[in-house]
Amino acid sequence: MVDVAKDEVRDDTRRSFTLSEKEYYINTPSAETIRQADWQYARIYNEAMSNGILTQSEMEKILKVRGLIGEEYEADLSRIRSDLEDKVIELELARSVESEDDLVEDLAISVARLRKKLFELNQQLSGPVSNTCESIAEDSRVDFLVASMVEDEKGIKVWGEDKAKGITSYNRFIADSNRELVRQSKMEVMLWMQGLDSDFLSNTPENQAFRELQEKKKKQLVEAIDALASEVESNKEETETETETETETETETAEKPKKKTTKKKSAPKKTAEDEEDMVVEERVVEKTA
Repeated sequence: MVDVAKDEVRDDTRRSFTLSEKEYYINTPSAETIRQADWQYARIYNEAMSNGILTQSEMEKILKVRGLIGEEYEADLSRIRSDLEDKVIELELARSVESEDDLVEDLAISVARLRKKLFELNQQLSGPVSNTCESIAEDSRVDFLVASMVEDEKGIKVWGEDKAKGITSYNRFIADSNRELVRQSKMEVMLWMQGLDSDFLSNTPENQAFRELQEKKKKQLVEAIDALASEVESNKEETETETETETETETETAEKPKKKTTKKKSAPKKTAEDEEDMVVEERVVEKTA
C-alpha cells in the first residue's frame, strides 16, 4: 500500500500538470479522504478474495515453483542493482571532472542498459503480482484518491460528487470516457505520493548526461557552421577585391593614350627615263673632265 501520512501538511502551492493545453492541479487529500480511501482498499481486497483472486504470497509461491523467481532471480536482481549503483557513481564522477565525451557517453549508455535490465527483472514479478488481491485493492485505493485530489485552476474538483443523485467522485472518475485524462491524472498523483517529480525519468543521471552531450555537440556544430560561413565570406571578399583590382587595371590601360609612330617615307621608284638622264649626266661629267 502506498504510504500517505494522514496528518501530513504539505506546501500550499499545488502541483500542476498540463494536458491538451489545459492546466490541472493536485490538491493534498484531507484526513477524511485518506480514511475513506483505506476503506475502499479493504472493500476491494475482500471482494477479490471472495472471488478467488490469489494473494501476493500465493502468487509468489506459484512463481517460485515455476522457476520464474527464486534464489537465482534474487541474486540477479541484487547484482544488477549493485552494478547500476556503481556505474551511476562512475558517471557522476566523470561528469564532475569533465572527462572525455566518449567516456561519459559510454558510461551513460551502460547505466541506461542496466536500468532497463533491472526494469525487465522487476517485471517478472510485478507483472503477475499486479493481478493479486493486494494490487487490485491498491489500484482502487489510488483511483479513489485521484478522484478526490485533481482540481481545475479554480479549485473545483474535476470529478465532483453529486450528493443529490448519490454519485461520488470515485464513480465519476471510473466512468469517465476521457481515458487520457484519467491515465495522466493517476500517474501524476502516484508520482506525487512517492515524492517524485513529473519529469523524474528525464532527470536520471544518464539522461542528464545525454542532454549535456547533445547540447555540446549542437554547440560544436553551430561553431563549425559559423566558422565555415566566415571563411566563405572572407574568400568572397578577397575575390571581390581581386576582381576590382583587375577591373581598375584594365580601365587604366584602356584610358592611356597611344604613342604616334611616324612612318619613314620610302624613296620613289626610279623610272626608265630617270636612268637615261643619269647616264647622260655621267657622260657630260666625263667630257667636261
